[in-house]
Amino acid sequence: MSCKIKKDIYQVLASNSAFIPITVKLSYLKRKNLIKSKENWFVIPPNTKDYIVTTLKVMDKDRKTKLSYVFNTYYGDLVTKKYNTYYKYHVPVKDIDSFYISQGYNTNATHKNINAIDFAIPEGTKISAARAGIVYKVKEDGEKYCLKKKCEKYGNYIIIYHEDGTFAEYGHLQKNGSVVEKGDKIEVGQHIGYSGNTGYSSGAHYLGKH
Repeated sequence: MSCKIKKDIYQVLASNSAFIPITVKLSYLKRKNLIKSKENWFVIPPNTKDYIVTTLKVMDKDRKTKLSYVFNTYYGDLVTKKYNTYYKYHVPVKDIDSFYISQGYNTNATHKNINAIDFAIPEGTKISAARAGIVYKVKEDGEKYCLKKKCEKYGNYIIIYHEDGTFAEYGHLQKNGSVVEKGDKIEVGQHIGYSGNTGYSSGAHYLGKH
C-alpha cells in the first residue's frame, strides 16, 4: 500500500495481483488534521493496480498534517456478505458408488467450529469440484501425516474461490495430487485432484471445507 498526496487530499492506494478480491483492514497510527472515512475495512478488486482504498481530506490548510497507518490483508471479500446459503453442492467424489462420512461439521474431534466434512475413501480417488470457481491456491508437496496439530503443515490442498465470495478447501490430498493450477477456472463436477493421507490426519480420506 502507498499514499499519494494531491493538494488537500490524501489518497491511500493498494494493488492486488491476485485472481480474487483481497480485503484490507486499515488502522491509523497517526492521523492529524485529516478527516478519515467511516469505514476501516476495504475490498481491493482482483488484478488492479493503485486502487484508491480511501481518501482523507485536510481539515485546515494552515495546520500541519500527519498520516501513518498499518494494515492487515485477508483473501476474499469479507465486507459484502451476500452468500448463497441455498446453493446445493455437488458430491465431490468421482468413480465410487458408495462411501461413508467419517466426520461432519463442528464436531468435538478435529472439526471444532469449522464447516468441514471428511470423506472416508481410498488414496488416489478422483476428487471433483463441488462448485464452480477460480483456483486461489494449491499445495501438493507434502507427504507426511499424523493425528497431531503439528502435522497440519504437511497437508496438501486446493482452495477454490466462488462467485459469491465463499471458498472451498479440498484437503489431505496425495503428494502431487492436484491436476489444476492457481488461476484456473473450474466448472462444477470437474476433476481437480486425488485424495490422500497428508497433514493432520489419521488415515486415508479427503476433507471438504467451506
